[in-house]
Amino acid sequence: MDNQNGIMEILQTSLQNKKGVTLYVKGQSIPMLVTSIGNALVEGRSQQFGRIVVKLESIDAAAIA
Repeated sequence: MDNQNGIMEILQTSLQNKKGVTLYVKGQSIPMLVTSIGNALVEGRSQQFGRIVVKLESIDAAAIA
């Protein structure tokens, strides 16, 4: 499994199971709940922000509990 497939699997799990995920983008961590996945973007929300949009190509890693 390559890195992108693993990241997409984690994003899909967050979306389907309503589980939080942490995305790592350019040295920053972004905790969120995925609300939608598009062709080039993933959208989510957190306790702090009502809407978060991240380019899929910018995601270096993803983690889910």
